[in-house]
Amino acid sequence: MARKYWLFGLALLVAIPSISLAQITNFTISDGSVDFSLNGLTGNRTNGSGGSANLRTSTGTVPLDHLFQNWFWYRASGDTREYALSNQVFGTATGNRCRLVYQEPSNDGATANALRVEIEYTIHDLTSVQRPDTAEVVIAFKIQNLTASSLTVQFFNYNDFDLNGGGGGDSAVVAGSANQIQLVTDPGGPISAVYKASGTNHANFQIAPYSSIRDQLVDTGIDNLTNAGSPFGPGDYTGANQWGVSLSAAGGFQDSLVGSIVLEVRTSQNGDLTGDGCVDLSDLALLLANFGSGCP
Repeated sequence: MARKYWLFGLALLVAIPSISLAQITNFTISDGSVDFSLNGLTGNRTNGSGGSANLRTSTGTVPLDHLFQNWFWYRASGDTREYALSNQVFGTATGNRCRLVYQEPSNDGATANALRVEIEYTIHDLTSVQRPDTAEVVIAFKIQNLTASSLTVQFFNYNDFDLNGGGGGDSAVVAGSANQIQLVTDPGGPISAVYKASGTNHANFQIAPYSSIRDQLVDTGIDNLTNAGSPFGPGDYTGANQWGVSLSAAGGFQDSLVGSIVLEVRTSQNGDLTGDGCVDLSDLALLLANFGSGCP
C-alpha cells in the first residue's frame, strides 16, 4: 500500500432527515477497474489521521495505489487553530458514490453545530485506448452556517499523492488562473496526476514535502497556505488548497460555500508530451515548436 481533469462536477447535496442517521468510519467505491477508499472518517479532530486513502488503478489485474491521504480542515470565527472534519452525522456509500455529512463547532468548540459540511465522492473509470489505466475522483462539497450570526470560514483540502505506489520521486507544478491546479508526475510508471480545486472563493495553495503542510494544519496555531512550493521535486509530494468565505447567519443553499476537488491519475508513456496517452505527431509538433527556447 502506498504511504502515503478538470471536470468541475457539483452534485446538489440534498438535505437529509434528522432521524435514523447512520455514520460510517470508512468506505470503498469503485467503477470498472479503479477504486477509491477512505478511512478515519470520524474523530481525529485535532490530529492528522483523518482521510487516509487509496486510489487504485488496474484492480482487475495488478492493483497499483497512488494516494496516501486526502482530507479536509476548517477554521471558523472564534477558532484559534484549524480543525479536521470529525463530527460525522450521516454517511452512506454504494457503487461508485459516497456521501458524508458533518456538523462542526466554531469558537474552539464553544458553539456547537455551527457548520454543516456535506461531501459527495464519485469515482469514474476513464480508461480507454488513448487513456490507459485512468481513474478520476470528483469530490463535491457544500458548507452552510447554522448559527444566528455570520461566520467567516477558511476551508482546506490536503492531498498526498504517492504515485506508482511509492512516496518519493514525484515532481509537481501549479497551473490555472487561480493557481488551483497541481500537476504531478512520477517517472517510475510513468504516471501523471492532476489535483484540481474549484476557483470560486479559492484563496491559497501550497506544495511541500511530506508532512510539513499537514503539520501546519494540526498544530495549535492559526495557519494559512503560503502560495509557495511550485515547482517541486523530485521528492515526496503533498499539496493543499484553501478557500475563504463569509457566510450569513442561518444561510441556505444560496448562501453557502460550494466547490469541488478533482483527483485524476493515469499512466503515461515516455514521449507523450501532450498527455493524450499516445506518442504521435502531435507530440513531435509540440517538441519542435518549443525546441531552442532555452532553459529557465
